[in-house]
Amino acid sequence: MRKPLLILSAAAMLADAALAADTFDLQHSRYREGDDRVAVDFTHAKLSHDIGTDHTLTVNASYDAISGATPAWQAASPLYAAPDDAKRAAKGEKLYGLAQDGRYQVRKVPLTDTRRAASGSWAYRTGRRDEWTLGAAYSKEKDFLSKEVSLEARVNQDAERNWVWLMGVARQWNETDALRDDFSQTREHFDVSSVTAGAQWVLTRDSLLEARAFAARDNGFLSNHYQTVLRRQGDTLYLAADSRPGNRDSGGVKLRWMKAWHPTVASQLSYRYYRDSWEIRSHTAEAQLTWQVTPAWRVSPSWRGYHQTAAFFHRPWQAAEPAFSLSGYASNDERLSRFNANTVSLNTDWRVHPDWQLTAGLTRYRQSTGLTANWLSAGLQYRF
Repeated sequence: MRKPLLILSAAAMLADAALAADTFDLQHSRYREGDDRVAVDFTHAKLSHDIGTDHTLTVNASYDAISGATPAWQAASPLYAAPDDAKRAAKGEKLYGLAQDGRYQVRKVPLTDTRRAASGSWAYRTGRRDEWTLGAAYSKEKDFLSKEVSLEARVNQDAERNWVWLMGVARQWNETDALRDDFSQTREHFDVSSVTAGAQWVLTRDSLLEARAFAARDNGFLSNHYQTVLRRQGDTLYLAADSRPGNRDSGGVKLRWMKAWHPTVASQLSYRYYRDSWEIRSHTAEAQLTWQVTPAWRVSPSWRGYHQTAAFFHRPWQAAEPAFSLSGYASNDERLSRFNANTVSLNTDWRVHPDWQLTAGLTRYRQSTGLTANWLSAGLQYRF
């Protein structure tokens, strides 16, 4: 027999999709990195509409305003063009040139951009309540364009729905600006294919376990044109482009356990392991508590811990010898380094009216490399 769940809060347990109401959500977030680095203002709108009990249509639209600066190597004096023998020795790697006085320093490179994005999904539920969701997404920035299609499925093992199979595939096509060695712009492409599979089990009337395996392949231009590196030929240093392999195979597993301790208190614990062909290995642990303080007010604190190893071609720009050899992959990007990170969040929502709900959140992020970030969010939801 099917085991009834003790709590149906979407933040704690996965409610039956047929219970969803038509909703409109509007949210604004402010993200700020420490040391006057990147700042993002993000506005997101979402409309979800049930067509009977078998179909749900969801549409999302968002707008980001990005500003700030990112650290990168720069020449302390005007650049001379790299000589032909150095270009030949670089074996195709982009050499921007060598500083006239031979000195380089890490400076913050200003950046400003806006991103407009839209996505939509259509979910169809069969007579036995299997669910198939078809999605599409589009995102455009000044120097980046992304398109994606996806298909997800939730297939019940039997009519009791105590065991559900989870499957998904996605394909993404991306275009990005890049720089030639003379600093003129060109357009590059890369695509991402991903697949996920897993299962969800109702363990008891108040607990649920989910397990997923995932894999992806990135192929094409995967370097970051905002990043630069130093390359050495004997005693000569050249300013050069960030350079990464043209493909990246990745995969891992994720486990999630959800438990309702009381009709008003529930928790989620999860663990994720990731590895890729760039030799990055990561571990992520998350814990979240949801407390329905009153029938109208809910709070949800959470913590996320993260650790990763470095990509095989990464070297910190603070290293005693930060320069790479004249050829081969090379990057100083902190996101490819070895680091630990902790994120703590507090989210709350307040139903001020049967049809209106207010939401707010505060998040603090700290990374062992010294990067810190804060973001605030506020929003509302209308049921109709």
